[in-house]
Amino acid sequence: MRGSFALCLLACGICASAPAAEPALAFVAALQPPVWVERDGARRALAAGDVLQAGDRYETGTGGRLQIGLREASTIKLGEEADFAVPVLAQADDGSDTGVLRGALKVLRGAFRFTTSAIGALRRRELDVAIGPTVTVGIRGTDVWGKSDAQRDLVCLIEGRIDVSSPGEPVRRMDRPLSYYYVPRGKPAPPIAPAPPAELAQWVPQTDLRDDLPALYADGRYRVSLVSYAQESRAHDKAQRLSEQGYAATVQAYPHGGRMRYRLVVAGLRTQAEAQRFADAMKVRLQLPYPWVMAPP
Repeated sequence: MRGSFALCLLACGICASAPAAEPALAFVAALQPPVWVERDGARRALAAGDVLQAGDRYETGTGGRLQIGLREASTIKLGEEADFAVPVLAQADDGSDTGVLRGALKVLRGAFRFTTSAIGALRRRELDVAIGPTVTVGIRGTDVWGKSDAQRDLVCLIEGRIDVSSPGEPVRRMDRPLSYYYVPRGKPAPPIAPAPPAELAQWVPQTDLRDDLPALYADGRYRVSLVSYAQESRAHDKAQRLSEQGYAATVQAYPHGGRMRYRLVVAGLRTQAEAQRFADAMKVRLQLPYPWVMAPP
């Protein structure tokens, strides 16, 4: 988690459009595609380092992962095939040096985790998280995992304390680490109980980055050129199709043989070895002929 705060500071500096601009409240710290954002009725693929905002809705595809860095040094993690919305997110002045982060988050489908660094634990937040249609969680400074699927809505407290509620049920305080609360579909909620170790061991990795594919990071400097075209229009058409599939690539012009060509570039790999692994994976997954690794700019 220490890296999340450093990434957050980096993104705030990169994304500021002018010296006086407010730093971003949230940004894409890391991802493994396919991942999309829906904003103002338009849907596109997310890229590492993208600035996020209230009103966004995020989706991950099969095998996808998304880590959202918050300015106050916390991280939101989403597992595969997740559907997650941020109706409200704002930094409010409460008289303290750092202010308070206030927001409403919605886990519409899939696995979710909210976790904070040692620095973030000292900062104030008032976040309400709706997990599916039945579980509401009040986060004030903690580490919590949750999931909504066809069988139930569930929240597991990893560390700290939270208040949980569901329709027709009283608000309950959870302050014992590794306890959980869930509401089965069409049934009342059982009492809060210790999380079964075997299930807990399966829950947490669902929101971690996968080992089989390198992640794209906000601070990754290596890039991969997926494919190039002689016509700029073809490059933009291909970039649009890739975005629809959940892969964000930018079109870059470069001289070649006395003419301009246009390549589709994915940025955010941390090492040359990871970039090569990513290129090899994209060659198979996207059926591309010769993706290749580009040196850092």
